[in-house]
Amino acid sequence: MMRDSVSYLPFRRIGVFSRKLINLPYREGLLVDAQLAWLGPRKYARTLGPVLVRLGRVDALAAWGVARHTSESVRALAVRMRLPYVCLEDGFLRSVKPGLTGEPGISLIADPVGIYYDSTRPSLLERLILDSSEEDDDMLHRAYKGIQRLRSLRLSKYNQAPDQLAPSVPTAGFALVVDQRQGDVSVLRSGSSANVFKDMLQYAIHKHGAQRVVVKSHPDSFIAGKEGYLVEIA
Repeated sequence: MMRDSVSYLPFRRIGVFSRKLINLPYREGLLVDAQLAWLGPRKYARTLGPVLVRLGRVDALAAWGVARHTSESVRALAVRMRLPYVCLEDGFLRSVKPGLTGEPGISLIADPVGIYYDSTRPSLLERLILDSSEEDDDMLHRAYKGIQRLRSLRLSKYNQAPDQLAPSVPTAGFALVVDQRQGDVSVLRSGSSANVFKDMLQYAIHKHGAQRVVVKSHPDSFIAGKEGYLVEIA
């Protein structure tokens, strides 16, 4: 699967302004045919960026995520230098424990178009879905097998949670409301807000009753104290 994804990333030397990216564990396996080149500290993306890009002789620039100081400055530099920009993010199957524990990820998304959670611009995933044909039986069969495999193995982005439900969870079925940590860029760039989470919970309670609604908190809430939108009202 990693080699299939590389076919959409035709860059061989990608410049970054981040030591963390240069020291990313398993980067050789995650970016099979691409090499990350460190161009200097992130502050240089604004000041010495053009000089460092020329000296580094890179054919693309990359940074982690969106809506961050570094990522937006590197994106602006890529536009200025007329170079492709690659957004890097954790893959959909990341690890057993969340990244805030220090556990390295085993998958990586490298998107030269946008990123899947940013509704303000297209993404490679969006284009692949829109460009795919319903008659592509091989792709549909592969997708179906992948979904079935994930379900049978009970895999998610993080996989540290126990399989057993908490004793307080109703045994006769319940409505699941999924929380997210406050201020997460995926919420901001999806066009959502804190009010949407509150409305979602209130709707679930209205439809199913308070005793039959279960809130799934983000793992970072337990590990790093990152508060969710529903912590106080759930």
